[in-house]
Amino acid sequence: MSRFLLIIIYFLSISTYAQILPSYQATHVKKHASSSSVTFTNCTATGKNGPTQSNCNTAYSGTTLDGDVTVSGGIQSWTVPSNGTYTIIAYGAQGGGDLGGKGAKISGQFSLSSGDVIKILVGQQGAAVGKDASGGGGTFVTKSPHNDNGSVIVIAGGGGGSWIDNSNTYGQTGTSGASGCCGAGYGGGYSGAGGSNGQGGTWQSSVSQDGGAGFLGDGITSGSYSSGRALAYVNGGTGGQNPWALNRAIGGFGGGGGSSRNHSSTYACAGGGGYSGGGIDYKYGANQVTGAGGGGSYNSGSSQSNTAGNNSGHGKVEISW
Repeated sequence: MSRFLLIIIYFLSISTYAQILPSYQATHVKKHASSSSVTFTNCTATGKNGPTQSNCNTAYSGTTLDGDVTVSGGIQSWTVPSNGTYTIIAYGAQGGGDLGGKGAKISGQFSLSSGDVIKILVGQQGAAVGKDASGGGGTFVTKSPHNDNGSVIVIAGGGGGSWIDNSNTYGQTGTSGASGCCGAGYGGGYSGAGGSNGQGGTWQSSVSQDGGAGFLGDGITSGSYSSGRALAYVNGGTGGQNPWALNRAIGGFGGGGGSSRNHSSTYACAGGGGYSGGGIDYKYGANQVTGAGGGGSYNSGSSQSNTAGNNSGHGKVEISW
C-alpha cells in the first residue's frame, strides 16, 4: 500500500510540474521596470551633424537604451514603454569660445502612452577657432507630427558663441532668442537680434556670422553666405558652416550658427540654436570681446522648472517615470 501511494505522489508531482513549466517558460522579463530612467546623449558626435546609428548603438550598449534607439539624420527616436507620467529634462549645448554661453535646462512632466514615438535631437557644443566662436545647438524633444508647435514637448536653448560672460549669451528660458550682447558698443560693430516665434536669429550687414536656427526657421545670414546657414529642427537641425572660410568655427548640431570672420584682431560670434535662434555679435574695435545671443526654449509640460545658462558641454535629455 505504501508503495502504491508513493507511485501516485510521484506521478502527481510530474503532472503539477508539467502544468507549471509552460507558464514559467512563457514569462517575459520586461526590459524596463515599472519605474525607470533613461539618458540620451550626443553619442560622441561633434560638429554640425548629429550621431549615426552606429554611434548610438555603441554609446548605449549595455544600458537601458540598448537596442531601443533608432537614428535618422542624427535625430534619435524612442518608443514610450508604458502609459504614465514622465519627467523630461532637456539641456541645451554650450556655445564656443572661452566663455561660451551655457545651455538652458528645461524640465516638465508629461502624460505619455505606451507606443508613442518621440524624437530627440541632442544639441552639440559650439566650436572656437582663432577668434571665431560658433553657437551651441538646441536640444529638442518632440512628438508626432514633429513639425508644429503642438509637437513640442520640450526645447532647451543652446548658448551663443562668446568671449564674455553675459546673460544674453545663455540659453534662454523664454521662447525668444537673445540678441548679441556687445557689438554696437565701444569701437562699433554689429549685434544681431534674436529670433522669435520659432524663427532664426539675425545677422547685420555682410558679416560672416550666422544667427542660430529655431524650431521652424533657419538661422539668418547674409545672402552671399546663406548656403552654410544653420538649419531649423524641421529642416534637420544641422549646425552652420559659413562658406566664408570653411575651416572656421562650425556651429553645433541643433541649429548652432557658424562663425567665419577669419580676422586676427577682431572677435566674432554666432548665435545659439533653440526654439528661436540667438543673434550674432561682432566688434570692429581691435581685440574687443563679444558674445552672441543664446537660443530660446519651449516647455509644454506641467510642474515646470526652467533655468537659463545651466549646462556646460554637449546637451542631453533625461527621462524618468
